[in-house]
Amino acid sequence: MKPRYDILTFHPRRHHNFEQAAGLEKEFASFRHATGLFFPPRAVELARRVSLGLGKELARRSYLFQRPDLVESHPWPELRRLAAQALGRGIDYHAHHEAFGRWVVRHFEPPKIALGFDSLSRRVFRAWKGKSFLVLDLVIGIPQYRAMLDYGPGFRPEHLLLRSAKDQQNYAIYQEEIELADLVLCGSDFVRHTCLTFGVPEEKLVVLNYGVDVERFKNPGKRHKAAGEKLKFVFIGAVGYRKGADVLAQAWQRFAAREPGHELHFFGKVELDFPPDLPGVFFHGHLNQLDLIEHLRGADVMVFPSTFEGSAYSLYQAMAMKLAVITTYNSGTVLRDQESALIVPIGQPEALAEALESLARDPATRVRLAEAAYQQAQVYTWDNYGAKLAALFREILGRV
Repeated sequence: MKPRYDILTFHPRRHHNFEQAAGLEKEFASFRHATGLFFPPRAVELARRVSLGLGKELARRSYLFQRPDLVESHPWPELRRLAAQALGRGIDYHAHHEAFGRWVVRHFEPPKIALGFDSLSRRVFRAWKGKSFLVLDLVIGIPQYRAMLDYGPGFRPEHLLLRSAKDQQNYAIYQEEIELADLVLCGSDFVRHTCLTFGVPEEKLVVLNYGVDVERFKNPGKRHKAAGEKLKFVFIGAVGYRKGADVLAQAWQRFAAREPGHELHFFGKVELDFPPDLPGVFFHGHLNQLDLIEHLRGADVMVFPSTFEGSAYSLYQAMAMKLAVITTYNSGTVLRDQESALIVPIGQPEALAEALESLARDPATRVRLAEAAYQQAQVYTWDNYGAKLAALFREILGRV
């Protein structure tokens, strides 16, 4: 007989679903989290004894739950995906998500509340519509909005039909999942805005901002640099067009010509070509979290001119590390322009260069923004996120 729970959350990989589950397990006795790969603390510790690298890899795919027995895993689709990735083969994520969804439906009875993530919940939502209260977690703005940004002011809905077959398949999945969902969790005001732009009913949308582990991302010895000192600017994330790395490169050329001597460090996989003569620019690739934290302790300003996000984790981390922040509304940030960050328009190198200059020349503003962002980080923690989600689910259970 298949088990049935009050609350079931599911995601085949690691996103903030583990942070979600860690919050819900504290509040609800009848709860399960279904995932692809999960290793309880004992397994992670044994792996560390064999190989530190292996231990880190297992820990990256797990979370220290108080009750690991509340997590159920179905590893085969995820192992197949990892094997294909290691062999350099293409991965059909839609097929991967369908396979995981079929396992969820076969393995569990419809719960009172089912929470799944965008682009991987369609199979489950189809089977459980009308039997469970369906919650869709949007980790990024809907892809139709990204297409709208590509076309600019001349965008018309018909333009979506001109996109690739893969894009159109993605649009259809998002549209169906949102229609099936009883409630849509938005990671930021920006995500909510993308939904409203394409006609999602306002009453279906709830904004629940993400968080940060303030005990891990902390910088107790932070020293804010004075005027004239060399600053370390950092960018964290995939170094590509979506996150505005091309715009940052153009802005940095202008800024470095007017304010030479500073450094810009990119942390993340490089996905585009850069001019060979960018002064003071360093590429570090993808680092594990502990190494990244060490770099951030010596940084001064986080620059993240993203065009399309959900609610970027790296910004919460920068806030907790007492960095001043330059970003965009589209990054999904909780920071406010001139109060706790400098918010610049997307795709405008000169505006970004002026923001870089402003913080380089005005240490008082840099300190004020960094300290204000740090205070906000103490509110936007994963513990507080879990408590807000639990309160929302208690209210839903009272109705269903």
